[in-house]
Amino acid sequence: MDVRLKIAVASPGTNVSEFCRTHGVTRPTFYFWRARYEAEGVEGLVPRSRAPHTNPRRIRPEVEDGIVGLRKELEALSVDHGPSTIQWHLGRRGWRPVPSVATVWRVLVRRGFVVAAPRKRPKSSYRRFEAAAPNELWQADCTDWVIATGLVKIMSFEDDHSRVALRVKALAEATATPPGRRSAKRRDAGAYRLVSSATTA
Repeated sequence: MDVRLKIAVASPGTNVSEFCRTHGVTRPTFYFWRARYEAEGVEGLVPRSRAPHTNPRRIRPEVEDGIVGLRKELEALSVDHGPSTIQWHLGRRGWRPVPSVATVWRVLVRRGFVVAAPRKRPKSSYRRFEAAAPNELWQADCTDWVIATGLVKIMSFEDDHSRVALRVKALAEATATPPGRRSAKRRDAGAYRLVSSATTA
């Protein structure tokens, strides 16, 4: 029998202290459930949620709809439509206050726009590669990003041993051709001691 029901049906002459020791409850708990039962009957023994009826920090429906609408708009344009990009566009369009990236992500999850990925191997199982000496190996990476003037290519060069960012530069898509990338690499090689080898991510 549930302890709350035992409290409810306990006789008026029950030794409360002994009852509480036997059932592992406190005297205030005993009298709380006894009073609830006397006032409301058996229905009063059902635990009630302590959550507030309203949450002042919950995102407003119009903001949530704006996030979803912007997600669909960016996806239709075939550009990045992740939480960070959506937050950036919300700020550019004058939304105040701008929701955080985490808030945008939670909205997308709640509205079914984020599909859970298959379980990945733990990062603890990764073996980090590192060049033995500076300038032994450079890593080159190219990332697409959309700014106010359109699509740009963000070129970055990093020393694989020291992790120093040798160069990070945004290039217009028209100039980010393979020859342009090679010339950027040559300029960096002139600024630093000649690299032994380079790899692209």
